[in-house]
Amino acid sequence: MTDTPPELPRHLQGVHNLRDLGHMPLEQGGQTLPNRLWRGDALRGLTAADRAALRRCGLTHIVDLRAEDEAQRAPNPADRFPGILRAHVPLYDGLAPAEQAAREAGESFDMAERYLVALDSCRPGFSRALRTIAAAEESGPVLIHCTAGKDRTGLIVALLLLNAGVTRAAVIEDFALTASHGAALMALLRERMQDRGTTAEAAARILASPPEAMAHVIDWLDSGFGGAAGYLDAVGVDEATRQKLAAWLISA
Repeated sequence: MTDTPPELPRHLQGVHNLRDLGHMPLEQGGQTLPNRLWRGDALRGLTAADRAALRRCGLTHIVDLRAEDEAQRAPNPADRFPGILRAHVPLYDGLAPAEQAAREAGESFDMAERYLVALDSCRPGFSRALRTIAAAEESGPVLIHCTAGKDRTGLIVALLLLNAGVTRAAVIEDFALTASHGAALMALLRERMQDRGTTAEAAARILASPPEAMAHVIDWLDSGFGGAAGYLDAVGVDEATRQKLAAWLISA
């Protein structure tokens, strides 16, 4: 009998926003399974001990949602692990970077509204990412990441969790966890943004993860599509794939 891999450690030394999305409550009772879906940043601070821990946990697939230039500038070091398969799916293809959008919008810039713009205008990217995950999820944990593990990762993860029946409150709470789990990384990114000329106020808005932002997204999905499953259908993720994604997270 094959031993079950250990669950992802709650804290790794060189990573600030990596977590397993197991043990999340479902609307109909029960919980999501651990060691199926992980979310995180690009893991640039991995130590040797972190690498060993990830290997023990059985990571098999990485889905990178960053733009091509981001991935080239800062490769995920886990890509080089033996046996790890990486899929690169630029989620926001064609969408202006957040800092540019913030400069253009000024004080009216709102990350929650940007999420809705992304969901609406980047439908091919969302469809491809979700279908890629469905094709990758059979042999071990799948890590979904972008640069900070907050926005692109947060939207894909929310769609997966909602499609599987995770409670609204738990999805919102998970999104907001980046404020604590990723605090050190957010501080570093804030400093870099300000070095590039982004104002402190704009950087704070870009890097925040308030629960109200994810609540706004879920309300938009509910009102426009009847929920996450309706959105997935609208972007071309068929019923069989939606059911496969849900079963992966909740069925032993």
